[in-house]
Parts: sequence; C-alpha cells; structure tokens
Amino acid sequence: MFRNSDNETEATVPAFAAGARGIAEARISLSKRGMQNWVRAFLAACNAGDAARIAGYFEADATRYFPIGRHGRPCQGAQEIGRRIAAAVKQHACVWTFDQMLCEPDSRRAVLEWSMVGNTRPGVLRGTDWYQFSQCGLIQELRTYFAAAPDPAQAAAELQEFDYAGHGYAAGADVQGNSE
Repeated sequence: MFRNSDNETEATVPAFAAGARGIAEARISLSKRGMQNWVRAFLAACNAGDAARIAGYFEADATRYFPIGRHGRPCQGAQEIGRRIAAAVKQHACVWTFDQMLCEPDSRRAVLEWSMVGNTRPGVLRGTDWYQFSQCGLIQELRTYFAAAPDPAQAAAELQEFDYAGHGYAAGADVQGNSE
C-alpha cells in the first residue's frame, strides 16, 4: 500500500511475495500521486525481472508498443508483456530509473522519462514511456520511445504497428507542416 503525506491510501497493490498471480483486483487512485506510485512500483517489478508481477500492472488485453526496428512486434496481453520484460532483464541485465513523470488524471494518461543501463551497450539509454490507464487504474497501453537516432534503414521513425491516424495523430502527408 502506498500512502501520501496525509497518510491517505493512494494505491493498493496486493501482496506479490505470497505468489499472487496478478493484481487484476487492484484499484488505484488515478490522482497524480497514485499514478506515479503505480509506475514506480511497476518499474521495481521490471527491475526485479518478475514476469508475473510485471503482468499484474496491466489489463489482460493491454498492448505495449516499440519503435519500428526495435524489439519486434508489439506485445499483446499482460502475460506476454510480463514475459518479454522479464526476459530482457535476465538477458541484458537491464535496470531502469524513474527520472521524471507528468500525469494527467482527467485523461488517465502519464508520461515517464527514464534512463536504463544494461550489458548490451556502453553508457545509458534514455527514453519515455507513455501510459494509458484503464478506468480501474491498470495499464491499458504502454508506448515506448527511445532518445536515439532513427534507423536509416526504416521508412519512418515511429512505433511499429501503432495506428497513428486512428489515435488522432497527423499521419503520412498530413505530418508535413502540421504545427498545431
């Protein structure tokens, strides 16, 4: 359980250590603090490489998107998301930090800026994760962006299979000159 400075419950996370399969019954406060605490706890699960615990932060039908040419196709479903993150941690010794976060409770969205170190590259990889929370506070969608040069072999530097137009973004020829 996370508590704010007034000792009020902001987020309730069932015990994982006892072997809980997930946290589908979880309800979090979709306040700024509640969202921040949820993401901090999610990053702790990622750094631990615990697939079941990671999956518990997501809706069963959640999607995680990656930039084109990075990490393959999007992850579909909480269990696959948990397995792939845990596999990356085990294979590459990944560790993420929580650098800063912006939250918009009214739309149930948040953006995390993070740094990551691992054994596959020298130095630090930096990036952002865009979170869309469900009405009950689980992660419904996670979009990862890297602070890195685009792959010149790719036609576009964007998320693989993400429906930009369907989400209201300018797409294709509409991107040019669109500054709104």
